[in-house]
Amino acid sequence: MGGDYYLEITKDEYKIFQAKGWRIGIYVLSLSNYRRKLTKIENKIRILLTTNKSNKAIQDAKTRRLSILKNFSRVTNKLKEYQYD
Repeated sequence: MGGDYYLEITKDEYKIFQAKGWRIGIYVLSLSNYRRKLTKIENKIRILLTTNKSNKAIQDAKTRRLSILKNFSRVTNKLKEYQYD
């Protein structure tokens, strides 16, 4: 979920682990976290663009977004591989 501490997963997330197993549960939870981070970064980029902030701040946010998209893609591919095995 982000931050310097861990939060217990929700009841729905527990159900995913019970129904799909540990590995798929981890992948699904990771993708959920990446989606949440992408939403936050995209909102920040939108705000930075509308308030005419420095190009460096905008570029940093875009770089973070690209990094998260790469991780999202990597986990998605692992999930697909695992489901087809």
